[in-house]
Amino acid sequence: MLKRHADIHLIITPPPPRAVSLAHNLDRNLARLFARTEFILFTTPDMVPATDIRQTIRTHSKTFHSRLRQGDLFVLPTFVYTADPVADQRAAIPTAKTTIVDLVAGGQMGLWDSHWKINTGPTCYEQWKDAESVYPVEEYEFHYEPVVVASRDGSFWCPERFMENKAACLYGTYLSGGEFWVLPDDYVVKVSEAKEPELSNFESTIANRMYNKFHWELCMHFARQLDSLGLWDTPRAKHAKVQCARVLQNWGRGLIGGTD
Repeated sequence: MLKRHADIHLIITPPPPRAVSLAHNLDRNLARLFARTEFILFTTPDMVPATDIRQTIRTHSKTFHSRLRQGDLFVLPTFVYTADPVADQRAAIPTAKTTIVDLVAGGQMGLWDSHWKINTGPTCYEQWKDAESVYPVEEYEFHYEPVVVASRDGSFWCPERFMENKAACLYGTYLSGGEFWVLPDDYVVKVSEAKEPELSNFESTIANRMYNKFHWELCMHFARQLDSLGLWDTPRAKHAKVQCARVLQNWGRGLIGGTD
């Protein structure tokens, strides 16, 4: 059963001189490279799918498959237990949306977007709880790193300059015109996991500065690419125009159509 449904990749690395974070962006690329399916679930070990995501994709294959192949992503909202730090270790995973909504209303669970307070992130809990069909993420920000279903071959690869930065893996897809569609009835539950060594304050500062520079670099890359393909004045460029307005004003003047 395990052989039929799972691939295990053993990556051997030399022991580091001290505790350091592992190169997860590299690991993500390797797992994706060897994936045997056209579509992949972009997640982490501490996320438990609570619904039959594969069946959802199959049921809506006529529309979902084409969107995935053109570079769109489907977001699975992530929920966490909030009332008790260890509740997720002993409680059953809720498998119905109505149960999730009741638990959130009671303050026991919340929608978790990393870097945002509970129930306040771009996935938008207020919209999700009443949604009956997919809806686009309207308040995207380049630190957004949800669990997504993606095309193995049609979306941006993880930049390996970062040891651990899932948001960077998704940012290129968004700038190139890919849409983030939130699934209305599917979700994952975040459970506790043994923590890896944390970055020092100095290492965190360097990582944050690198990501800010990466944001500028990627803005220029995709703006020039869209412009060279004649797509700058089409809906495909709307994300790059919004996310990169300040960067293009400073760096792209005279190089990209419509930045003056």
